[in-house]
This record gives sequence, C-alpha cells and structure tokens, in this order.
Amino acid sequence: MDLTNWILTILIFIIIISFNLYAVFVTMFDDIKNNWGEYRCNPMVMPFASSFGHDTTQNFYDCVQNTQSTFMSYMLTPINHGMDMLADTGLQFEESLQQVRTFLSELRNKIVSIVEFIYGAFVNTVVEFQRLTVSLKDVAYKIVGIIITFLYFVDGSVKALTSLWKGPVGGAIRTVGKFRLPRIRFPRLNPFCFSKESMIPVRGIDSTDVVYKSPDKIKIGDKISNSVVLATILLLNDKVTPMYSLKTNNSKVICTETHKVYSGDKLVLISEIEGAVRMENDKSDYVYNFITESGMISIDNYNYCDWNEVSLGESQYILKSNRFFEIYNNIHNEDSLVLMNDLTTKCHADIRPGDVLENNNIVYGVVKMIDRKSGTLKYILYTGNNYYSKVVLDKELLKERVPNYNTLINGIFNIV
Repeated sequence: MDLTNWILTILIFIIIISFNLYAVFVTMFDDIKNNWGEYRCNPMVMPFASSFGHDTTQNFYDCVQNTQSTFMSYMLTPINHGMDMLADTGLQFEESLQQVRTFLSELRNKIVSIVEFIYGAFVNTVVEFQRLTVSLKDVAYKIVGIIITFLYFVDGSVKALTSLWKGPVGGAIRTVGKFRLPRIRFPRLNPFCFSKESMIPVRGIDSTDVVYKSPDKIKIGDKISNSVVLATILLLNDKVTPMYSLKTNNSKVICTETHKVYSGDKLVLISEIEGAVRMENDKSDYVYNFITESGMISIDNYNYCDWNEVSLGESQYILKSNRFFEIYNNIHNEDSLVLMNDLTTKCHADIRPGDVLENNNIVYGVVKMIDRKSGTLKYILYTGNNYYSKVVLDKELLKERVPNYNTLINGIFNIV
C-alpha cells in the first residue's frame, strides 16, 4: 500500500469515531442536562458547560469551590488534631496545677499540725519543768529549815553544856578528873628519831673539839659536822617500833626504822639501807631528833635527815628563806602556862612527853628552838587532841590549836 491508502484509512477511522462520539454525545446530552448537578464537575463535561446553558468559567469556579470544601476537612485534620492535643495538654496542666494547689494546702495543714504539736510539747515541758522547779525549791527550803533547826539545836546544846560545865556539874566533873591516872600512855607515833643510846659527834658552841654525846645531851647551838642545831625535838617512845643501826667507824648511831637517810639526793628508810642491823626498841621513855642548819645530820659516812624530813634542796630553801620560824604555828614562851588534867598549870618549859593536859590530852612531843629575832627560847607542844588550854595573863583559858607541822613544801613533822 502506498501513502494515499494509509491516509484514506486513517480518515475513515476518524470519521467513524466522530460519528460514534456524536452518537454518544447526542444520547447523553439530555441526561447530562437534566442531571447537571451530578455531571457539572466531570472533567469530560466541564469544557462543554456552555453547550448545556451554563457559564463555563463560573462552573469551573463552583466546581473548584465544591472540591475544596470536600477536601478541606482532610486538609485541616492535622491542625484539628494539634488543637485537640493542645486542649488536652491545657486540661492536664490545669488538673496538675489543681493537684499542686491541693498538695500545698495539705502540706500547709500538716506543717501547722506539726508546729502545734511541737509547741504543745514545749509548753507541756515548760509546765513540768516549772513544777519540778517549784518542788525543788520546796525541798531546798525544807532542807534549809532542817539545817537551821539543827544549828539552833546544836547552839542550844553547846550553850547548855557550857553552862553545865561552868556550873556545879562541871566543877564536880573537874574534881573527879583529878583522880584519873595522869600518866597512861597510848602512843600512836611511829617517830623517825635517834635512840638515847646513840653517840653522836658534836662540837660545842665555843669549842672545836669533837665530843661524842647522847641525843639528850645535845643542846641548841651545838654543831654536828659543822651544821648548827637550830631546834631539839623530844618525843614519846612507843617502845614497840624496831630500831636499826648502821656500821660506822667511830660512832654508835641507833635510829627508829622509819628514820630516813640520804642516798644521793633521795631519802630512803634506814631499814632499806644495805648493812643496816635491826635491833629491838631500847624501851626508853623518849626518842630524839634535831633541826639543823644544813637540813641533814652527817655522822661518819651517812647523812641522816633532820626533823624536817624534806629533800636537801627544799630544806636549804626553807632555812635560807629567813622564814624558818614562820613555818611553825603557835610558838610559845617557856613561861607560858598550860592547863593540866588535874586543873593545875605548868610552864611550857616544864612539860615533857607523856604529861596529860586537860581532858586527858596526852603530850606526845615537845619542840624546843631559839627565836632568831628575839633570841628567846620557844616551845611547841604536840598533843593527842587538836586543841589544848593555855592560861593567859588574866587567868582566862585560851584554846590553842595544835599545829599540823606541815610546810608549804612538804611535811615537816609528818605526824598527824
């Protein structure tokens, strides 16, 4: 076939199709026109809207508007969903805020309740403490009342006993007391002293020759190894305490077991010294000791402590401080009178250990020394009781306290 035949064939097909389309159009024209609302937005009909008596442009706008209104709900779905979520979030926030407000309200109520509880407990404690304070004050006042009553009772008793003592009853008791044994001894001492049988090398006041004397012959002012004797002490011997002797070249020295000896710069008991020989008590009435200027008693190779019984340095401090006699309280003149148990009087110079003062007060020791200021002889008594009666110039009795014999550094007598 040539080209002409092909062209004729195509024209024939076009004409046939056109007739068919026209037939279809003619067939459907009345249906589309009668049902324009259904077909107006059909893409196949929209270009031919003017053929059906409608404006093509206006019909296009109307179809577009209808299509947009149909799909708008789908287009706004995400926005509507977001708005719904935002609304839900707002509601949840409002509920949370309300819950927070509820919590704060409950917390406030709890705090108020706790504060009220604590305040109530504190108030109750204060009330109880006040009640306790009132009770304690009441008890204290009662105790004070009892003490005052007791003091008045004691004062009344003392005054009554004093009146009885100064009256006929006391006179009768004092008269009966004259018949008591005046020399009964109940020694309580454990003295650190020399036996009367000791022989101690001594130089006299105006002599350089060494003379061996027993302790009872040594006087104030004598020198023991160039150390001046400042005071002599006479004590009642308990006749029980063992004695010890140290072996020396020329001397015979016997001491009670508690006497101390210098070992270097320390003091040790003579009973602990190697070579000390134990002996029975010599049974004499008295034992003796001294207070020396050097604070020690040097005999041959041994240095015995004096009555101060302190270390060498302390003893030198006491002696060189010019306060030696201030250490001893109640120092008396030799002619000072003391009331005895039989209501007689004695001078201090005539009293010996074993004498009995008023009220069966036994004298255990007598200290004799020279007052450096006045140069007069002074006495100190050591008795069983804490006080003894001293007769003054107007014949009245003065209660004299017995010294404890303690220095500010260490015990001097060390006997209480």
